Amino acid sequence: ADELAFAFFGVGGNPQSFADRYEKCSMGKLIFEPAAGNGFRNGVIELTVNEDIPGQSTYKMIHKGNQELKRQLGFNPGSKYDHIAYILPPGSDLGRGPGKWLAFAYLGLNLSVYNDKNGMYLSHQVHEIG
Repeated sequence: ADELAFAFFGVGGNPQSFADRYEKCSMGKLIFEPAAGNGFRNGVIELTVNEDIPGQSTYKMIHKGNQELKRQLGFNPGSKYDHIAYILPPGSDLGRGPGKWLAFAYLGLNLSVYNDKNGMYLSHQVHEIG
Protein backbone atom coordinates (compact mmCIF):
# COMPACT_ATOMS: atom_id res chain seq x y z
CA ALA A 1 0.00 0.00 0.00
CA ASP A 2 2.83 2.41 0.79
CA GLU A 3 4.46 1.78 -2.60
CA LEU A 4 1.21 2.57 -4.38
CA ALA A 5 0.61 5.73 -2.33
CA PHE A 6 4.16 6.81 -3.24
CA ALA A 7 3.66 6.07 -6.96
CA PHE A 8 0.15 7.47 -7.37
CA PHE A 9 0.01 10.33 -4.86
CA GLY A 10 3.62 11.13 -3.98
CA VAL A 11 3.15 10.20 -0.32
CA GLY A 12 6.65 10.06 1.12
CA GLY A 13 8.10 12.65 -1.23
CA ASN A 14 7.93 11.19 -4.74
CA PRO A 15 8.49 14.15 -7.10
CA GLN A 16 7.39 12.06 -10.10
CA SER A 17 4.04 10.75 -8.89
CA PHE A 18 0.96 10.29 -11.03
CA ALA A 19 -0.90 13.06 -9.17
CA ASP A 20 2.04 15.45 -9.51
CA ARG A 21 2.32 14.76 -13.24
CA TYR A 22 -1.37 15.49 -13.85
CA GLU A 23 -1.31 18.62 -11.73
CA LYS A 24 1.69 19.98 -13.65
CA CYS A 25 0.44 18.98 -17.11
CA SER A 26 -2.97 20.53 -16.48
CA MET A 27 -1.41 23.65 -14.96
CA GLY A 28 -3.21 22.97 -11.69
CA LYS A 29 -6.64 22.34 -13.21
CA LEU A 30 -6.73 18.58 -12.55
CA ILE A 31 -5.88 17.48 -9.03
CA PHE A 32 -5.94 13.82 -7.99
CA GLU A 33 -6.31 13.51 -4.23
CA PRO A 34 -6.06 10.29 -2.21
CA ALA A 35 -9.31 8.86 -0.88
CA ALA A 36 -9.66 8.97 2.91
CA GLY A 37 -11.61 7.10 5.57
CA ASN A 38 -13.34 3.71 5.28
CA GLY A 39 -10.09 1.72 5.45
CA PHE A 40 -8.10 3.87 3.02
CA ARG A 41 -4.52 4.65 3.92
CA ASN A 42 -3.00 7.45 1.87
CA GLY A 43 -5.53 6.81 -0.88
CA VAL A 44 -5.00 3.05 -1.03
CA ILE A 45 -7.23 0.28 0.29
CA GLU A 46 -6.18 -3.35 0.22
CA LEU A 47 -8.77 -5.93 -0.77
CA THR A 48 -8.66 -9.64 -0.09
CA VAL A 49 -10.54 -11.89 -2.46
CA ASN A 50 -10.52 -15.57 -1.61
CA GLU A 51 -9.56 -16.87 -5.03
CA ASP A 52 -6.63 -18.74 -6.46
CA ILE A 53 -5.21 -16.05 -8.78
CA PRO A 54 -3.09 -17.96 -11.32
CA GLY A 55 -5.15 -18.51 -14.45
CA GLN A 56 -8.23 -16.67 -13.17
CA SER A 57 -10.02 -14.37 -15.58
CA THR A 58 -8.97 -10.76 -15.08
CA TYR A 59 -12.62 -9.75 -15.52
CA LYS A 60 -13.68 -12.16 -12.79
CA MET A 61 -11.07 -10.64 -10.48
CA ILE A 62 -12.36 -7.13 -11.24
CA HIS A 63 -15.91 -8.26 -10.48
CA LYS A 64 -14.83 -9.83 -7.20
CA GLY A 65 -12.81 -6.71 -6.36
CA ASN A 66 -15.85 -4.51 -7.03
CA GLN A 67 -17.97 -6.65 -4.74
CA GLU A 68 -15.40 -6.60 -1.94
CA LEU A 69 -14.78 -2.87 -2.26
CA LYS A 70 -18.52 -2.19 -2.08
CA ARG A 71 -18.79 -4.49 0.93
CA GLN A 72 -15.94 -2.78 2.78
CA LEU A 73 -17.11 0.74 2.02
CA GLY A 74 -20.83 0.12 2.45
CA PHE A 75 -21.68 1.95 -0.80
CA ASN A 76 -20.98 1.84 -4.52
CA PRO A 77 -17.51 3.41 -4.88
CA GLY A 78 -18.26 4.63 -8.40
CA SER A 79 -20.81 7.01 -6.93
CA LYS A 80 -18.24 8.81 -4.77
CA TYR A 81 -14.81 8.46 -6.35
CA ASP A 82 -13.77 9.96 -9.67
CA HIS A 83 -11.33 7.17 -10.42
CA ILE A 84 -10.61 3.66 -9.18
CA ALA A 85 -7.44 1.74 -10.01
CA TYR A 86 -7.09 -1.97 -9.36
CA ILE A 87 -3.62 -3.47 -9.08
CA LEU A 88 -4.10 -7.22 -9.52
CA PRO A 89 -1.61 -9.78 -8.27
CA PRO A 90 0.38 -11.61 -10.93
CA GLY A 91 -1.15 -14.50 -12.81
CA SER A 92 -4.61 -13.34 -13.86
CA ASP A 93 -5.57 -14.04 -17.47
CA LEU A 94 -6.87 -11.43 -19.90
CA GLY A 95 -7.29 -14.02 -22.65
CA ARG A 96 -3.66 -14.31 -23.76
CA GLY A 97 -2.47 -16.57 -20.98
CA PRO A 98 -1.81 -15.92 -17.29
CA GLY A 99 0.12 -12.71 -16.67
CA LYS A 100 0.50 -11.78 -20.36
CA TRP A 101 -0.96 -8.30 -20.09
CA LEU A 102 0.20 -4.97 -18.67
CA ALA A 103 -2.74 -2.67 -17.98
CA PHE A 104 -6.02 -1.42 -19.44
CA ALA A 105 -8.81 1.03 -18.77
CA TYR A 106 -12.42 1.34 -19.78
CA LEU A 107 -13.30 4.20 -22.10
CA GLY A 108 -15.89 6.42 -20.44
CA LEU A 109 -15.64 4.68 -17.07
CA ASN A 110 -13.69 5.55 -13.94
CA LEU A 111 -11.70 2.32 -13.75
CA SER A 112 -8.19 1.31 -14.73
CA VAL A 113 -6.60 -2.08 -14.07
CA TYR A 114 -2.92 -2.96 -13.78
CA ASN A 115 -1.12 -6.28 -13.75
CA ASP A 116 1.01 -6.43 -10.62
CA LYS A 117 4.08 -4.13 -10.76
CA ASN A 118 2.81 -2.39 -13.89
CA GLY A 119 0.66 -0.29 -11.56
CA MET A 120 3.85 1.29 -10.23
CA TYR A 121 4.98 2.71 -13.57
CA LEU A 122 4.11 6.35 -14.17
CA SER A 123 3.92 5.78 -17.93
CA HIS A 124 1.26 3.07 -17.49
CA GLN A 125 -0.71 5.15 -14.97
CA VAL A 126 -0.77 8.23 -17.19
CA HIS A 127 -1.58 6.20 -20.31
CA GLU A 128 -4.48 4.28 -18.79
CA ILE A 129 -6.09 7.11 -16.86
CA GLY A 130 -5.38 9.84 -19.40
